[in-house]
Amino acid sequence: MGTKNDIIAKLDELTSSVKEAKTGEDLYLSFKNYQDTILEYWPEGLVDRQEWKIEMDFTLEKLEKNKDVKNISSSKDLPSFKQDAEQVMNHYNTEFEIYFKNTDVS
Repeated sequence: MGTKNDIIAKLDELTSSVKEAKTGEDLYLSFKNYQDTILEYWPEGLVDRQEWKIEMDFTLEKLEKNKDVKNISSSKDLPSFKQDAEQVMNHYNTEFEIYFKNTDVS
């Protein structure tokens, strides 16, 4: 994997995994995989102007503390954390798509 279309497809797949998570551990692992993928394929010319990497780290920390929750819908915190994760992913998916569209990266 390495082309921009492959990277976008992988981010979309990981985003779906987060949205479908049923337990705290599923949510944590899916978001951790998403973060790892973002960091692995971070384009050299892409600047994190709004410091979303900090938000991504903070969200992952919250999820890690709650990964033992067996059912997201029974948790008072995890639905909110899931929403935070989805907001971060929406930001980065959009950033990567715009960056790839405006560069000659293949």
